[in-house]
Amino acid sequence: MAPDSSKRRAKSPNSPRSPKKPKTLDEKVQVVSKTLSDSRCLVSGPEAHREMLLASIPHTLSIPSDERHEFQTQLTQMIQQVLTDHVADHESQVATSKAEVDSNGQKFTEQMNVVEASAAMIKVQEETVKKSKDEVSENSEAVTAAENTLASAKKEVAEFDSELQKTIDKKDHCAEVYNNCFTLLKSGVTDKKEVPKLVKMIEPTLKQFPIEISLLSAIAPALKKAPGDRGAFDHMAIEGAESNFTKNLGELKEYIDKADVMKTAKVTAEANAQEVLTAATEKHTASEAALKDAKDVLKSLNTKHKELLEGLDEASKIECKGISHHATKEGGLAHAKDVLASFIELVDRTSKTEDKATDKPEGVEEVKSTEKESPSPGRRILGALAGSIGLA
Repeated sequence: MAPDSSKRRAKSPNSPRSPKKPKTLDEKVQVVSKTLSDSRCLVSGPEAHREMLLASIPHTLSIPSDERHEFQTQLTQMIQQVLTDHVADHESQVATSKAEVDSNGQKFTEQMNVVEASAAMIKVQEETVKKSKDEVSENSEAVTAAENTLASAKKEVAEFDSELQKTIDKKDHCAEVYNNCFTLLKSGVTDKKEVPKLVKMIEPTLKQFPIEISLLSAIAPALKKAPGDRGAFDHMAIEGAESNFTKNLGELKEYIDKADVMKTAKVTAEANAQEVLTAATEKHTASEAALKDAKDVLKSLNTKHKELLEGLDEASKIECKGISHHATKEGGLAHAKDVLASFIELVDRTSKTEDKATDKPEGVEEVKSTEKESPSPGRRILGALAGSIGLA
């Protein structure tokens, strides 16, 4: 919102101040003469007219109205008309400057509204840029996650065959140990020298599978005994070991049997991960482009806003200058009105008010005595003035 013009009104150092109303007749006459001699106070006709009126002032305004000749009265009326027109001219200038102040104030307000609207647009665009940055960050994280997923899927596909072969080898080894070692020891080995060797092969194999430590520690002593020498705890340990062999061999066989299906699933997972990564990358690229566009728009708005602020500053200067100019014109009008008021006081003054005055301008008595001696003072003054300006 534009500031109130009255609050921004600047007092011009050149504004004429309304002078204090003159207290003496001579001061009033002087202020009228000074105004009339100023070229800004327009007088119709050639410059000789102004000179005639100025020359008449000491012979007219110094005479009370009830003692003036008709010609003197006519001269005061001419001066009054000039001063009245001078006031009217100032009033016209004040009206014009006031219109300019109003117009400049309106332009300032409109420019302020444009600046405020621009600021609001920048704020909205800043939010857009922030949102775009957040989307870029989120999409970047999504790309990273998709890349990790794809890398993991590719690794599983690439390593599947070798891992399958390891599983096959593990199954074959477990089956060989079970058939050639465990079953022999369980049924009883005739060659006692072979027992430690066979037991030594069983323990590492069982450790490859989930098994209780107590069972693992009990299986070797149980298998080393002859079947007839084994107690209940020995049989329990052997049965537990056999169950472990059977269970894990079954799981290994099931994994091998389903290898083709699992590999197909892993290849499909890899393809899906690639599609997810492609989509995430495209989305990330699009969000980066959107962020760039948003930043470009914000930059453009800031540049335009700077220009608008400069325009607002210029509008403010023009408005303040107009206000100062208007104040000067108002001061000139007040001065012109004061001069006219002083003139009217002089024109309306009578001999009665003259007697009450404490100060009289020089030459008053001389003019009055001349009027008493002259049978036609008006004509004598006219001739003197005409002669003084070359009109005789």
